[in-house]
Formats: sequence, C-alpha cells, structure tokens
Amino acid sequence: MKPIVHEVSYGPFTKTTYTLTPERLHVETRGGIGGASANIPVAGMSGFFAVSRKARVVGPRSAIVRASQEIAKAGGQLIVAWGEGGIRKKKIFNLDIEAPSFVALLAELQRMRPDASLLHLPSAEAHRRLGVWSQEKRVKVTMAIVLAILFVGGAILAVIGGGQNRPARPAPPAPTRAGAR
Repeated sequence: MKPIVHEVSYGPFTKTTYTLTPERLHVETRGGIGGASANIPVAGMSGFFAVSRKARVVGPRSAIVRASQEIAKAGGQLIVAWGEGGIRKKKIFNLDIEAPSFVALLAELQRMRPDASLLHLPSAEAHRRLGVWSQEKRVKVTMAIVLAILFVGGAILAVIGGGQNRPARPAPPAPTRAGAR
C-alpha cells in the first residue's frame, strides 16, 4: 500500500502532515508553537471518529467565525484512541475533514480497521466510547466553572461588604501644641 498523505497549513508558518501507512498513522507538525505530533500504531487503535465542527453561530459575528474557520481549515476533528505499552492514549486533531485527501485517508483507515471505526455511531456515543468530551460539553463545563467563580466571588464580596457600605472613619484628632490650652 502506498502511504496516504493529508496536509493542512495553518497560516504561513505552521503545517501538519498526516501520513497513513499499514503500520502507523503518523502526525507531524512543523512550525508554530507546540504541535499535535503523534505516532499511532494502526493495529493498536481501539477507536476513531471524525466529526464536523462547522460554525453554528448566528448574529453579526457568524460571518467572522466562519471566515476564521475557512482560513484555519479546521472545520472538524479526528479523534483517535489507542493502546501502547498497556497505556490507553487518545488524541484530538483539528483539521479539514471535507478535504479529498483526508476523506481518502479516513476511508483507508476504515478499510484497514473496520472494528475500530466509530463513524456509524452518533457523536455523543462515539465521544463516550473514546473517553473524550465533545466540544459542546467542554464549552458548557467551562462556562459553568466561570459562572460559578463569578457567583462565589460576588457572594464573598457581598458578605464582606467590599468596602462600599462601610461608615467613614472619624478623622484623627488634630495635633495640639505643647503648653497650649
């Protein structure tokens, strides 16, 4: 089998290459800060799933969000779980799942490992089986944490008064001269 390659460029400096061979799915990021590099054994895969993440924003910002997704070419996610050395690992890759080269890579991966494919399942079930949270769930949990912090912080300020409703301190007495009565 000839290796199947899918490349994604994120701006002028960062490029990620996905290469599928019969033995491994190799992901390498060049440039940018950090990267989503991985070397995943195909035989060790316990599951994989691809999900579209197109913007569902309405209102004046929707065009900006969709345009930024088009520039970044990150309209979806590939989620992979595998075992290596007795340790279960999982990785989420943001990429353009509608690109012809990725569709070919995913089809070949599904042909090689039909038992690990979770593409036939609903998104929530596939995320549960892979042991990852969906993007929507991560946003909801993050918002709940932020709101809880704001609520607790506001309650603490209300209890201690926050310095707003304290009576003014009386001015200290004026210094007196020695000997003056």
